Amino acid sequence: MSKKIIIYTLLFFILLGSGRVVFAQAGTEAEAGSQITNISNIIKEKTPEFISKPIIWLANKIETFRQGYSETLKTKKESLKKEITAVNETNQKPSITETKSRIEKPIRYILLFLVSLLLDIFSSQLLFYVCLTILVFLMLRFVWLRIF
Repeated sequence: MSKKIIIYTLLFFILLGSGRVVFAQAGTEAEAGSQITNISNIIKEKTPEFISKPIIWLANKIETFRQGYSETLKTKKESLKKEITAVNETNQKPSITETKSRIEKPIRYILLFLVSLLLDIFSSQLLFYVCLTILVFLMLRFVWLRIF
């Protein structure tokens, strides 16, 4: 079980790094957005309307969610950076609250790391959809193994 976790973690970070390389080679995210629009147009033209409408609606909702959550994470990251600089600038005398501040500082750095990681995933279309595909695959696999 622990070997699987290590392998999945390594694959995740490899995909995280390769996504940045692919987008650096492919150009801007605007080009990737235009490709998604092209795919949406192809789906509209080639499939019947009763099938294409729900697919396009779902794709638009997912993309809207990704962009909105990316903006939320940007503001959260900035506020965490400001909180960390405020904690670093305050030089308090040793007191009873020192243990609390010793715990708060590493927790804020961990939160900043996690928010930055999520921001990278939600900012990049490639990483977001790869992670979403992996997550859906793992959930379906879990359900499949529980049923059969």
